[in-house]
Amino acid sequence: MNNNKTIRLTSIDNPYDPFTHWEQWYLFDMNAGYNTCGRLASVTFLSESMTNKEQNEALEEGMELLIKTGCISKNGNVVEYKKVIKNVQTPLY
Repeated sequence: MNNNKTIRLTSIDNPYDPFTHWEQWYLFDMNAGYNTCGRLASVTFLSESMTNKEQNEALEEGMELLIKTGCISKNGNVVEYKKVIKNVQTPLY
């Protein structure tokens, strides 16, 4: 078995787990005016020519940027972010 990590970005006030309660997490995020997925996409360069590893590294860099800088929600509050990490066991072939 190979142990890989999967990372998600969430606001510190979102009570839902983006791994296990995606729909609730997303609705909370959008209703709060955070648009975390859109913000992450706006600060991350991804290309089909990149490997999965390169794409994951680029996404993590984007997450780190949002964690460092935060962002402004639609109601003018600063959104603070954190990473949620899940270890995933994958079989070695």
